[in-house]
Amino acid sequence: MNRIFIYMLSLFLIFTGCHKSQEKTTTKIQIAASIMPLVDFAQQIGGEQVDVFQIIPPGTNAHTFELTPQLVKDIAGADFVILNGLGLEFWAQKLDQIIDPEKIVDTSANLDIHNLHEGHHHHGEMNEDDDDHEMHVNPHIWLDPALATRQVIMIRNALIEIDENHKSDYEIRTATLLKSLDSLSIAISDSVNTWSQKQFICFHPAWEYFAERFGLIQAAIIEPSHGMEPGPAKIAEIVETAKRIQAKAIFTEAEFPDVLSKTIARESGIVTVPLDPLGSTKGINTYIELMHYNVLQMSKALK
Repeated sequence: MNRIFIYMLSLFLIFTGCHKSQEKTTTKIQIAASIMPLVDFAQQIGGEQVDVFQIIPPGTNAHTFELTPQLVKDIAGADFVILNGLGLEFWAQKLDQIIDPEKIVDTSANLDIHNLHEGHHHHGEMNEDDDDHEMHVNPHIWLDPALATRQVIMIRNALIEIDENHKSDYEIRTATLLKSLDSLSIAISDSVNTWSQKQFICFHPAWEYFAERFGLIQAAIIEPSHGMEPGPAKIAEIVETAKRIQAKAIFTEAEFPDVLSKTIARESGIVTVPLDPLGSTKGINTYIELMHYNVLQMSKALK
């Protein structure tokens, strides 16, 4: 895969190298952001001063996504790149070959992060002996609005650093966005407080941070990390858990196949309910719309 990427990069340099001296066709700051929530944050904070494009296309499995030649070209032309971090963008190490590392904004920097398997916290640093550590931590921090506010602040800081002339604009827009996120958290808490069921079953652990923030419990996870499908004994355990907690549904996601989820749901006598952590649902254009949609979907199984 690395050979393919290097070949793509070489083609890009051959076909675009002669144009490097050209002036930008726009004075707007060009931003590449990996997923829709980060695109939305950057656009809301940047306003008319920015153009933002999404690296991982809607509906794509972020855990298997690979950069295309066109995306290599687009990223190379960006003023900076916004990533979620924590291994969500497993291809991020390749960006050093495309863009100055100082232009890469990792919005997970300095956050406490959850280990997928042991359930404890890491505090911004990893053991050098922990091979492929990024694949062992839960990257879905944006689904907790409180952690999303930290991401918003990092994006604001990056914009101010590159464009101090519009510092006050970025600060005003950020303050407005943070108020909206506070209101979102209150609305979610109010909704969750009406739910009779606080335990849930999901296909993969996207909702760990959300659950912890709002007092919910992931009672079972079908695929704890990408490609780790359960065997017969684990499936039987999940079915038993579903019956024990009197679950009404299993939460699925459009980016993942739902055959196994439907099989377990059928054996448990329940249904599947789709959630959308990345913003792939038609008609959802903002982070806040995305979160309201997911809470409404959850309420079908938990209220």
